[in-house]
Amino acid sequence: MPPLDELETMMLNGEIDAFGANRQRMEEAAALHPKLRVLPDNFSGAEQAIVVRKEDHSSLDEINRFLHDVLASDLVKDSLKRAKLTGVEASRSPVP
Repeated sequence: MPPLDELETMMLNGEIDAFGANRQRMEEAAALHPKLRVLPDNFSGAEQAIVVRKEDHSSLDEINRFLHDVLASDLVKDSLKRAKLTGVEASRSPVP
């Protein structure tokens, strides 16, 4: 990741047309340099996973209940807000 001033110069001089990085860093760059903008869609997604043994149905059920409760509440949304993360959305999808 080039320094933000260098990134802005490279873009304004036409050395590069676009630059991809995590949304938080790009939101910070755009906030400091008004000639830069962040596109609304995602360049990449960082999905997470939890693994349990195939035969461990009780742990799977417990994990799914926990995830359902967390996603149904505002826990993740509030945590992102407290961490001052921008451009990150809390999933509200139910766990299958």
